[in-house]
Amino acid sequence: MSLLTDALDRIETWFVSHQPEFALSLAPGLTRQEIDAIVENFPYRFPEELYEFYGWHNGCQSLSCGYVVPKFDNFFSLQEALKWYADFLSWGFDWNPQWLTILDFNGDYRYAIVTGEDSAPVWFIDPECGIEEIRWDSLTDLMLATAECYETGAYDLDDEGYMETDEQKVAEIHRKYNYRGRVKSTTNESYNPEPQTVASEVDLSHPNALEELIQALQAAPLNPDAGIL
Repeated sequence: MSLLTDALDRIETWFVSHQPEFALSLAPGLTRQEIDAIVENFPYRFPEELYEFYGWHNGCQSLSCGYVVPKFDNFFSLQEALKWYADFLSWGFDWNPQWLTILDFNGDYRYAIVTGEDSAPVWFIDPECGIEEIRWDSLTDLMLATAECYETGAYDLDDEGYMETDEQKVAEIHRKYNYRGRVKSTTNESYNPEPQTVASEVDLSHPNALEELIQALQAAPLNPDAGIL
């Protein structure tokens, strides 16, 4: 079993335990022969990861039960993905013809896989915000990170059944699987934009502060900016 198939099965196992209605809404997977027939006229070679992905399940038959990957509520069937592919090209968007969208959030932003190459990186595309960037080196990395987030509680359901995230745990897991997007800060560390100066080492409230400051100014500077008070 490949790492991708294992990750997808782990995700489905979590759904069976926590969101059985969503697990039941996943469409049956396609055989390799069925995929070949569907993409017969697609202009680029189909990546092996997409054969595995659509062999697992061919999209979701419900739009309201859950997410394979949180924040992406549309898991497109292969037929839907190809329809959107044709639409994006015909609408005159600045759309890379090698991108095939597999996950989408309400038409606002999406994950697309690069076709026609040995590697199949995952691009994040948000047309409204003008963002087009590689987020994952492979679909395998994305699904391994997603499976671990479910299993560790980084993704979990609240009392009303809505998905919630532990941002710090998610960030740690994403880093483990080489997430390439921008990560939200999860610490309270403060940043001091002021350079250190000789005055920084002097307690200006002390009675002898002036004398200490003069002595400090006569000493070697702490850094190239230390001449600035």
